[in-house]
Amino acid sequence: MIARIYGEAYHEAKMSEPTRLTVLKALTSEIERRAGLEGCVFRGRDWFGPNNGDTVPFITIMEDYEMRNQDPLQSQDGRARVIDLPLVIIGFDEEDSDNPTDPATRLMYRVMDAIRGVLKDGRLPEGESDILGLGRTVDRIQIGGGTVYPANVDLSSTVAFFSLRASIRFVED
Repeated sequence: MIARIYGEAYHEAKMSEPTRLTVLKALTSEIERRAGLEGCVFRGRDWFGPNNGDTVPFITIMEDYEMRNQDPLQSQDGRARVIDLPLVIIGFDEEDSDNPTDPATRLMYRVMDAIRGVLKDGRLPEGESDILGLGRTVDRIQIGGGTVYPANVDLSSTVAFFSLRASIRFVED
């Protein structure tokens, strides 16, 4: 199924990459596809804007180091680690002149709906799951309620943006 959705090159790359990167790439691709944001979703970018040739909307997915629990959990067989990876998803969009945060709010809900769609499609009969098309590798994804900010609220953005916390639990060999 993975090769059908993402193509053979994605499937081959997945086999040689760390599980964490495979999971993050799959999440990025799903948000792009489901929210109609092709070419607008990135991993780990913390510097962007018009001076870099970037346009809005723009989404970045980063590990949330402030929430990181460094204690790995062992799976029942003791060989694989269970990783709870906290993420922060930040999205930027143009402001509406009358209601500046409305576009960023809509963008946040597009991302939330995309993640909810991943979860819904990942539920299989008889309690099995195939979240992100990665079989039983991903156990769960949780998303928070998100917060939307106007431009210049923290002197770091010239457009409105949202911040959405999420967490992915996956098994890493």
